[in-house]
Amino acid sequence: MLSASPKHWALVLATAAALLLGARPASAQLHDRVLLEELIPVLAGSELGRLELGPAPLPGATRVVRRQEVLAALRAAGRTSEGLQIPRARRVTRAAQRLSPSEVRALLRPALARALSPCKVDSIQVHTPLTLSAGPVTVRTTARAPRRSGRLGAAFTLSSGGRDKQMVAPVSVTCPEPTIASGRALRIVAVVGNVRASISGFAKQDGRVGDLIHVVTTSHKSLRARVLDSSTVQVLQ
Repeated sequence: MLSASPKHWALVLATAAALLLGARPASAQLHDRVLLEELIPVLAGSELGRLELGPAPLPGATRVVRRQEVLAALRAAGRTSEGLQIPRARRVTRAAQRLSPSEVRALLRPALARALSPCKVDSIQVHTPLTLSAGPVTVRTTARAPRRSGRLGAAFTLSSGGRDKQMVAPVSVTCPEPTIASGRALRIVAVVGNVRASISGFAKQDGRVGDLIHVVTTSHKSLRARVLDSSTVQVLQ
């Protein structure tokens, strides 16, 4: 056992009691690193308690953290072990939740519907269960609304318990017809201050109102422009 000065005995006794009771601070269970407060619960919420001892185990797995690792982390942080009762070894776990394919699809759909608007999500293909850290799940996606109906691969990040899980799922969508179709003749507008000028050109991409598309002028200059209506785009400044 490590020595402790008399002024730290209260802390030592509280630490020992907490260890015997097996207490675990809830905040640490939501972290993707093992924190010192998980081994010494009396430190929960303190600066020292937030000292990182290395990566946490994967959801549903365990990791044994030994006293030597704690001492090394303390030294690296410029701290001492005085007054701390450090266990010889402690097994750290991370609770997991296993989601069925239908549960995963239900989680993905709202985020996907927002990202792909005005397209409608017809189906999301998920065929295998997914294991995540326990806790509420938030979903982010980098998917963007396609210009035509069809299939696409949508990338997702699911976050829970301080960990992120990436996945890709095939998605089928139905999209409204483009306001402007590729090859359509249109008016290309440019606005600079109070001056408004326009020139004829052609669309090089499909696009709906608000979309940015590539257009080309009759003088063969390629530009990026925002769709205003079925026959007009405005050049980006």
